Amino acid sequence: MSQSHEGKSGVATADVLVLGGGPGGYVAAIRAAQLGAAVVLVEQDKLGGTCLNRGCIPTKTLLHSSEYADMAEAATKVGIKLQYNGLDLAQLMKYKNRVVEQLVGGVNSLVKKNKIQLVSGKGRFVDAQTIEIQTQEGLIRQKARNIIVATGSRAAALPIPGSDHPFVINSDRALSMEKVPKDILILGGGAVGVEFAFIYRNLGAEVTIIEMMPQILPQMDSEIVAVLETAMQKKGIKIYKSAKIEAIKAQKNGLIVEVTTAQGSLKLETEQVLMAAGRSPNIEDLNLAGIGIQTNRRGIIVDERMETHVKGVYAIGDVAAGGMLLAHSASAEGVVAAENALGGKNTMDYKVVPGCIFSNPEVAGVGLTEKEAGEKGYRVKVGKFPFAALGKAVALEKTPGLAKVVTEKETGEILGVHIIGERATEIIAEAALAMRLEATAEELTATIHAHPTFAESLFEAAHAVNNKSIHLP
Repeated sequence: MSQSHEGKSGVATADVLVLGGGPGGYVAAIRAAQLGAAVVLVEQDKLGGTCLNRGCIPTKTLLHSSEYADMAEAATKVGIKLQYNGLDLAQLMKYKNRVVEQLVGGVNSLVKKNKIQLVSGKGRFVDAQTIEIQTQEGLIRQKARNIIVATGSRAAALPIPGSDHPFVINSDRALSMEKVPKDILILGGGAVGVEFAFIYRNLGAEVTIIEMMPQILPQMDSEIVAVLETAMQKKGIKIYKSAKIEAIKAQKNGLIVEVTTAQGSLKLETEQVLMAAGRSPNIEDLNLAGIGIQTNRRGIIVDERMETHVKGVYAIGDVAAGGMLLAHSASAEGVVAAENALGGKNTMDYKVVPGCIFSNPEVAGVGLTEKEAGEKGYRVKVGKFPFAALGKAVALEKTPGLAKVVTEKETGEILGVHIIGERATEIIAEAALAMRLEATAEELTATIHAHPTFAESLFEAAHAVNNKSIHLP
């Protein structure tokens, strides 16, 4: 690829300019640099985007840390006497910040190592090959033969009366909590809402989830979600499904939340409300219409190559309409866009993208659910295996769980795998690989799995498809 050179305007022309340094943007920049391109990466905040700074990493850090209190109680049951002396929230937040800073530093090192020009500022289109960037020093213009938009998303503002009250927070504020509320009501039972429910409950708060759909985690397999709901209820987390918040009103010591449910109207008192429903793409200030880029309510319209209607302009991650709001999906899109910008013929395939919820027990799924497979006209055959019959799960007292393999009846091809239980988010990678290779349940069972492991749950569930599971009760 050609190196940067001075254009007529006196501004260096890059082969690829990436607008946004999140898990899609910085990966796209690095892949383009690996292919020999001169790359400019524009980021107005910190590298790593929402996932690293205000999402995936800090929430998983808090989830892991907050579980130590439960571990202390569990240890006593097996004869290890530990004493839990309460929470030092300030120390917990310092630890979370240290983890984030370390990983942000790692991304910065990768960008530097790959000789990517990093520009700190906010960019917008002037034309299809020029970005105007507002930096601390003033406005600059940067030309590029190809531009990849990776500006991400933000928590959606919902039109609920009273939602502007100071005690109503979003996930960004929740990650910087200065004290644990006595109780909190979470609007939204998706991945964000469920994970925060566990964080707050582990830290001692009373937690209530309000979910508009008939089940929490609406995209996940209903049988798997039922197991999770039981675990949450045992932990003391209250869940209202098919419910809607009508209004939030202030009172002396907190809030009153008016909720409509299938059973009638409720007035719930709570100290805080966490808005954890919906994301909005960051596209308003990019001048997309000015250069002919088409959008819809979900973001920028792209084809399977991640290219917009304007040649040489690509969009990836949360800002791309029709994709998945997942960091690993954004990274994959970034690779596709970078390679295509430099002459490749790559396409994005969403058939095998795992989804993970870091609850306790964990939930993970890839491919079609049993219901989706039936709706698509497949003749479905299913195998299941409970963690309660798994040796390692019993030994580690991690028995709540279920592995489920969905196959096509005639061919045995795996259509989907859904797991709830310890290490589910790790085991799902094997299932994704099997599906990528169009493996059958029999091919999966022909692969010897180590014992005792949690991965045996997938092995046994695949055996159960054809009623061959040795250890199924």
